[in-house]
Amino acid sequence: MRGTASLSELLNRAVQYRMSHLALTEVNGIWGFIRFVQFAREFNIQPIAGVNLITEHDDVILLVKNQQGYENMCRIISDVHDSTDVHTVDLLQSRHKGLFILSHEKHVLEKLVQLIPTTHLFVELRPGVEERTAKELAKQFQLEIVATGDVYFLSPEDQPAHKVLRTIEHNTTLTAIDPGEVKSDAHYFRSEKEMATLFPNSLNAINNAHYLAERCKTDWKFLNTIFPNMDLKSTREASRKLRRLVFAGAKKRYGNVLAASHKPQAVSDSKKLSANSLKLVAHPVRKVIQRIESELAIITEKGFAPYFLVVWDIVKQTNATIGRGSGAASIVSYCLFITQVDPLKYNLQFERFIHPERVDMPDIDIDFPWDERDDIIDYVFQKYGLHRTAMVSNQVFLQPRSAVREVAKVYGLSNEEIKAVTKRICWHSRRSDLLHWIENDKRFKNLNIDDALKEVLKVSEKVMGAFRVSSVHPGGVVIVPDEI
Repeated sequence: MRGTASLSELLNRAVQYRMSHLALTEVNGIWGFIRFVQFAREFNIQPIAGVNLITEHDDVILLVKNQQGYENMCRIISDVHDSTDVHTVDLLQSRHKGLFILSHEKHVLEKLVQLIPTTHLFVELRPGVEERTAKELAKQFQLEIVATGDVYFLSPEDQPAHKVLRTIEHNTTLTAIDPGEVKSDAHYFRSEKEMATLFPNSLNAINNAHYLAERCKTDWKFLNTIFPNMDLKSTREASRKLRRLVFAGAKKRYGNVLAASHKPQAVSDSKKLSANSLKLVAHPVRKVIQRIESELAIITEKGFAPYFLVVWDIVKQTNATIGRGSGAASIVSYCLFITQVDPLKYNLQFERFIHPERVDMPDIDIDFPWDERDDIIDYVFQKYGLHRTAMVSNQVFLQPRSAVREVAKVYGLSNEEIKAVTKRICWHSRRSDLLHWIENDKRFKNLNIDDALKEVLKVSEKVMGAFRVSSVHPGGVVIVPDEI
């Protein structure tokens, strides 16, 4: 909990300052990067991926040059979360390719200069670092200087809110917080003119920031889904296996006559039965075969066969699952026993689940018994391995009630005083004008609103929406082909 500005506020300020690029460098994480890319497109700003690595020994900025760099950065972040008692040089030893590295610390630069090409290593000139010091480091290590804003808030007036966030994270009070954990009011979003005023003798460093931004990766696409390979040699084999399983399941769902009337063909064969062969089949069975062939054709064309096989493999670990949602409109899901509703009987349209013109992934919603969920998750981790499997992270943000509670604690209010306010705020409330609301709403008419509480409410308004903590989703699992 450090920055007080939202992504849209940062990008809007960048537009006001006529900036073309903006890098998001959260501390030891990229929690907001996907949203950052989405918002940046709306503001016509080129988004740059980065991270501010802060360990017990080092403080380094990483910026992504290409896809390999993005992958390396993500794995470095994971290593930092395993242990902060690690040196940046060790993290970058085998994972520095595709990254630009910036640092203002001498002990870091003197080690990295032996590892990183000078075209990818820079001296960082940030607020709090003297120009003379940066130039001495640049001269000593023969490196270029890059000026950065090291932004934590939009304007100097927001610094107290930043201090509150740091105090909340450290679970202390404003009078007890370590000053070293709080940034000064110099770390606000400056324009280029203000940067030139801050560093009047380092205009080249400001220009270098422009050049470096243009070298970073900005063409981000997150539409393609990467499926785990399930030990299959190719998607072609996955499609063949899916076909065999579907017709085997159709035999159970619709009776033995299906097996006698139709023999599954290889994917390379024609995807549909000829009209003459269909005439030989009873009408209900013909509809089943036609529907299966139609769905398999679309699934194969879109490369979704591995997806269905993964879901089938997980579902078969228990007999008590219930597939729901648009996935129930698929006869393939029905024949794989992923869903329990016959789409032909209830005239459910497959296009609601997978449409030929859709580019996004279909959702197969499945409910597992609560007392079997942990065993199923353990099975997934055992089958695909710890390096290929991970739980999905939930992101928890400060909402009105939690914001008031946390801010009041750092201001030293008692539990009774805090509950007098928070118990009257609904958990689902999304009000942003807290002070005006509480002063005028009848639910708070007996509340003693003194100056201390007014200050708490004003600060709470500023920190609402701040990223509080990441938690583990109870059932969301990510499976990848090689390594997380």
